[in-house]
Amino acid sequence: VSVWLERIETIKEYQKSHREDSATVLDQKIVEAFEEALSVINPKKAKGSLADLWMAYIRYFLSVSAQTEAESVFN
Repeated sequence: VSVWLERIETIKEYQKSHREDSATVLDQKIVEAFEEALSVINPKKAKGSLADLWMAYIRYFLSVSAQTEAESVFN
C-alpha cells in the first residue's frame, strides 16, 4: 500500500511541476494510478492499511473540487 501511495505522490509532484493549473484539474494519470492500485492489491496480502489508499483517493478528488467523484467512491 505504501509503495502505491508513494507512486501516486510522485505522479502528483511531476504533474504539479509541469502544469500551472494542476491543483485544480482532475488528472487522469493520478486517477488511473489509484484505480490500478485498488484493483491489483490483494487485501489479504497487503502490507499496510488499504483504507489509507481509499482515503487518499477520496482526498484527491476533494482537493480538485471533484465532489461527485469523491462521493462515487463510496457508492
